[in-house]
Amino acid sequence: MAEIRDEASLVYLRLRRRFSGRRRKAASTPDQGQEAFEPGRDPRGLGRVLDRLAHERGWEPTLEKARLATEWHTIVGDDVAQHTSARLNGTVVEVQCASTAWAANLKLMKSRLLGRITELLPDLKVSDMRFIGPDAPSWKRGIRSVPGRGPRDTYG
Repeated sequence: MAEIRDEASLVYLRLRRRFSGRRRKAASTPDQGQEAFEPGRDPRGLGRVLDRLAHERGWEPTLEKARLATEWHTIVGDDVAQHTSARLNGTVVEVQCASTAWAANLKLMKSRLLGRITELLPDLKVSDMRFIGPDAPSWKRGIRSVPGRGPRDTYG
């Protein structure tokens, strides 16, 4: 289950969430004045500073991808999040599921999940979702492998 666990992204999102709630009115010209007590010299909130830094550096798309992975439990709920993880591949959300049963059930909820992602992460451009079950064991390797149909003709 591949999740985005970039420490810098997690710290940024934590600080942004913590400090962006309290916003003061900015001065009409925030970058004006170099001397003490001039207009524009008021301290700025850390959340605004981080938002500006992310915008200037072009980090916003990468941080939105990280936000999808870190807030996945909020989107789908804790029970589903324990059995799944999500990552963004282009505009497609790839959901790695713990079993094929989870993948099949989440396919039925696809439109609801897409709506929830759009609601909670409006800046994230998502066009589709893909559900991936666990990797099946390979019967093609090993000391007892033989060419041909393999184990499919012995089950069932």
